[in-house]
Amino acid sequence: RLWDKEMQLIARVTIPDSWDCEEIAHDNGMAHIEIVGKDNAWLREIICFKTRPAEDLHITTDPDPDKPHDWRNRWGGKVDTIEDEETKGKPTVTRLNCISNRIHLQHILIAAMPLLPHAVQFPKMFLWGGPCVTACGTAVAVNLARIYSLNGWWPVPRNLSDPRTYLSNVSPLNWPVQVMPVNMLFDQSRWVTIGARWKDAQTVLTPVMKDAGVICHAYTWLPGDPAPYTA
Repeated sequence: RLWDKEMQLIARVTIPDSWDCEEIAHDNGMAHIEIVGKDNAWLREIICFKTRPAEDLHITTDPDPDKPHDWRNRWGGKVDTIEDEETKGKPTVTRLNCISNRIHLQHILIAAMPLLPHAVQFPKMFLWGGPCVTACGTAVAVNLARIYSLNGWWPVPRNLSDPRTYLSNVSPLNWPVQVMPVNMLFDQSRWVTIGARWKDAQTVLTPVMKDAGVICHAYTWLPGDPAPYTA
């Protein structure tokens, strides 16, 4: 399924000419999809001509078409590059090169003190430790709170005219990127320590997880899927 920048469904590609996707233990997975021929000309026009280069195109792949709500086995990502080939006497070929949603780790900066404004950072470095799964998960979660909750009203609320929106993103269930809860009492992963100062989570956490034998997997949940957890 192909989605626009607002995650609104554009089209279902039921039989692409060829496709493959992969998940990598300690890096971002990739996917490649080919759309060929006149029958897909309408989709090629949307992808190549009606979508601006600055806009995101999202892609989800369900391995079993009879289970469209199986979010645990779904591959999700965004289109990274588009290759469009027109050769005289041959069908037009459009290739979508995609990258998995694990790429979001690169856009989450671990602040020195996530609960304080940028100008007031004390201590000067984020220090954290514990079982690897719990330590990495909480480090990302507290910085997602900074991005989606604290930034929503600091230094002023984004929508002053509507007080109901001031605390709309306090609940993690309203965030577009979330960390699945883990019970730290039963977390038997290796103990680790984390130190960062405004570096992205992928750079900071990937070596730690790799050393501890922990894998970060990005699930893509869509409306209509079973709830992965509740709060």
